Amino acid sequence: MVVSVVGMAGVGKTAIVQLACNDQRIRDFFDCRVWIYSGQGVDVVSATKTMVHACGGDTRDITELSLLQGLLVDLLKGKRFLIVLDEVWNIEKAVWELLEGPLRFALRGSKVIVTSRNAEVGMTMGCDHRRQLRLNCLSDATCWLICKSYAFDYHEMEMCPKLASVGEEIVKGCKGLPLVAKAVGGLIRCKPDGEKWWEVLHSDVWNNDELVNEILPIVRHSYDHLPRHLKNCFAYCSLFPKGYIFDKEELIRLWMAQGFLQHHERLLPEDVGRKYFDDLLGRCFFQESPFYDVTEGRYEMHDVFHVLAQSIAEKEYSSIDSYKYNNRCDMINHESIRHSSMLPSLTESDLTIEGQLFHRQDLRTLLVIKRSCYETEGNSLFVKIPYDLFLLLECLRTLDLSNTSISQIPSSIGNLIHLRYLGLKNTKLKRIPESVCGLLNLQTLDLKHSHCLTELPRGIRYLVNLRHLELPVSEYPSISIPSELELLTGLQTLNAFYVADNSVDCGISGLRYMVNLSGELHISGLMNVCHVRDAINADMHSKTKLKKLVLKWWSLTARSQLLDVQTSSLVLDKLQPHPNLEELIVSGYCSDKFPSWLGSCYFFNLVKVTLEGCENCDVFPSLGQLPCLKHLVIQQMEKVQIIGREFIGFSGLLTQGFPALETLDIRKMYDLEIWDGVEDGDFPLLRDLNVSGCSKLRKLPQLGSLVNLRIQSCEQLCDLPVLRALKYLKLEGFDKMMHLPQLPILPLLQILEVSCCKKLSSIGRLEHLMALQLLKITKCPMLQFAQDEPVLACSRLCICLMDVTC
Repeated sequence: MVVSVVGMAGVGKTAIVQLACNDQRIRDFFDCRVWIYSGQGVDVVSATKTMVHACGGDTRDITELSLLQGLLVDLLKGKRFLIVLDEVWNIEKAVWELLEGPLRFALRGSKVIVTSRNAEVGMTMGCDHRRQLRLNCLSDATCWLICKSYAFDYHEMEMCPKLASVGEEIVKGCKGLPLVAKAVGGLIRCKPDGEKWWEVLHSDVWNNDELVNEILPIVRHSYDHLPRHLKNCFAYCSLFPKGYIFDKEELIRLWMAQGFLQHHERLLPEDVGRKYFDDLLGRCFFQESPFYDVTEGRYEMHDVFHVLAQSIAEKEYSSIDSYKYNNRCDMINHESIRHSSMLPSLTESDLTIEGQLFHRQDLRTLLVIKRSCYETEGNSLFVKIPYDLFLLLECLRTLDLSNTSISQIPSSIGNLIHLRYLGLKNTKLKRIPESVCGLLNLQTLDLKHSHCLTELPRGIRYLVNLRHLELPVSEYPSISIPSELELLTGLQTLNAFYVADNSVDCGISGLRYMVNLSGELHISGLMNVCHVRDAINADMHSKTKLKKLVLKWWSLTARSQLLDVQTSSLVLDKLQPHPNLEELIVSGYCSDKFPSWLGSCYFFNLVKVTLEGCENCDVFPSLGQLPCLKHLVIQQMEKVQIIGREFIGFSGLLTQGFPALETLDIRKMYDLEIWDGVEDGDFPLLRDLNVSGCSKLRKLPQLGSLVNLRIQSCEQLCDLPVLRALKYLKLEGFDKMMHLPQLPILPLLQILEVSCCKKLSSIGRLEHLMALQLLKITKCPMLQFAQDEPVLACSRLCICLMDVTC
C-alpha cells in the first residue's frame, strides 16, 4: 500500500512524484488524488480534512477527528485513491496508524506515496525495502541537460555550441545533484559571451557565495531535523576533504574518542556508533562508495553536505590546507577551535607540524588527512614532530598521523593522558615508545600496513581501556607480541596475531580470554604451536562475533621448516571457530586430512572458504553440505589427483551438494586428472568457474547453471560438456594447442575469448554456436586468418584480433 521515495535534498523526489501523478494513466486509474505537504510534521486532523476535501466532502462544521475519519470512510468506499505525503521528516508509529485507519476501507490498489530524506519514515509506515525507491544522483550528461534548460531560453538552447564543452565541464562539480545543476544554470544564465562560464569553470563551484546561499538553506533543513547527538557526529566530518572515502568503523572510533556516543545499557559503544552511522546513511548524509564492495563499509559524502558540515562547524572545527597554513593561523588560534585537521598538498614531500599553530591547550583532535597519492603503501610524505608538541596539546583525545613516512614518535607522547585514538597506520615505525603504555584512556591503536614494525611495547598490559588494536598483516610472523597482551580482555578488534616461536612472547593460548573479538582475525605462525593444549586454550569456539578467520601455518613462498604433520592436524581440529563465522581461509596447512568440522552443515553463516598451499592433502574436504557457501577457492593442493563424491559429502542432510555456491576457483592443482561424482541437482546456483594450472585435468563435470567459464593452462582439458546456460568462455595459456578444440553445442554462448596460445594456428568452425556475438583473440602469434576463413563469413559476429596475422 505504501511506496517510499527516499533521497537527499535536491535529488528530485518531489519532481519525479509530480511527474508520475500528472501522467494521464495515473489520473484515469485513481478516483481520488491527494497531495499533502507535511513540512515540519504530519498533523492527522489537517491531513484528514485535506483527504475529505479531495474526495468531495465538506468539513466546515466538523472539528473532531473521529467524525472526520467516519466521513472519510464513507467517501472512500468503492473508490481507489492515491495520496502523496511530501517531505515527511519523521512520523511516529501511532500517528501513522491514526492516519491510516480510514484508508483501509478503500478499494484494493490504492496507494500512499511518501517522499522523505529519511529511509526510516517509510519503514515506520510499513514500507519494506522492495517498495522503497532510493533516488541516486544523476549522470553528468543529465545534469548538463538540466543546467542548460535554466541557462538558456528554449529557443536559445542551441545558439552557443562553443560553450557546450565548457558547460559539460562545469556540471561535473554538481556531482549529479539536480538542485545544484539548476542553480548553476541560473548562475550562468544569459551570459553568452562565455566570460562568466570560464570564471565558474576555473573556480570551485562551492566557493561561489551566490550559489551557496541559494542551496544551503534547502539542505540545512536536513541538519536541523537531526537529533543533537547526530549533529555532533555530522559536524566532525567537516575535518575531512571533499571526496574523502570514509571507513565506517574508523569513523565510529573517532566519534567514540570524542565522547559523542551516548551510553546504552544493552549496547556496546561500537554498536551505538553503528546505529548513529546507519541513521545518517538513512537520512542520505552518506552514500555508498562506488569504488568499493558494499561489504567493505566505505562511504562518501556529497559535496553539498560537506559544504554544509563546514558551514555549521566553522567555530569549533578547522581543516587546514598546507598552502594556507599562514592564512589560517588566526582561525587555529581562535579560542573556540577544538578539532583540527591538516591536508598536505599533493606535491608536498615533507611536513612539519609547528607547535605555535596550536596554542590552544584544549585542542581535542589533530589529524593529518591522507590524499589520494598517499593511500597506497610506500607513501613519501615525511612528517616532522617537534618534541614539545605533545607537551602543548595535553588535552588531545585523537591523534592520527597515518599514511606518512614517520619513523619514530617522541616519547613525550606519554604526556597525552587523555588520548583515546592513536592512528599510525601505513607508516615506517619500527617500534612504539614505551611511554605510550601510560595512555590509560587509549581505546584505539591503529598500526595497520606499518610493515616495518618489529615489536609492540612491553608494557602494553597497562592499556586497560584498549578496545581496538590493528596490526599489519604479514606473510611471516614478524612482530614480537608481549605475552601480557592476553591481559587485554576488553579487546574488540585484533586483526592480526603472530604466534611466537619462543617462550617470552605471546603464544596461541594468549587469545583465551578475548571472547569479545569481532570482525576479522589473521593468525600466522601456527607452525610454532607445539602443544595441542595451547590450541585448546585459545578457545576459538567462544569468539561468537568473529566474521573472518585466517589460519596460516607458513608462507607459500617459504618452506624451509619441517613440521609435525600429526600436531598440525590436531591443532586445526582444536581451532574450530564458532558457527557464526562468515569467511574462513586456511593457508599452508601441512597435514594430509582436514578436520570433520570444516564441512559441517552447522556452519550456516559460512559464505566464503579459501584453502591454499595445503600440499600434503590428497583429498578435497567435504564442503558440499555447507548450506550458505557462495564462494570457494582451492589452490596449490598438489597431491590431489581425483575430485570425487567425497567433495560433495555423504551426510545426506542436504538433498543437493553446494546448494548456494555461486563462484568456484580451482588453481595450481598440478596432479588433478579426474573430476566426477557430480549428480543431478548439485551446484544448482554455480555461475562462475575458473580452472587454472590443472595441466592433467581431462574433463569437466556437467554443470547446468554455469554462465561464465575461464580455463587457463589446462593443456589436456579439451573435452567440454554441453553447458546450456554458458554465455562466456575464455581459453588462455594453452601453449601446446595448435587447433581450437571442437566445442560442443553451447546454445547461449555469446562471448568466446582465446588468449596467450602460442602455437594456435587454426580456429575451426563456429557456425554451431548460434548465439555467439563476440570472438576475441589476443596474443596468438601463430594464428593466421585467410580471407575465406569460415568464421569471417558470419555476419552477426564481431571479431577482435590482437597480435594475430591477417
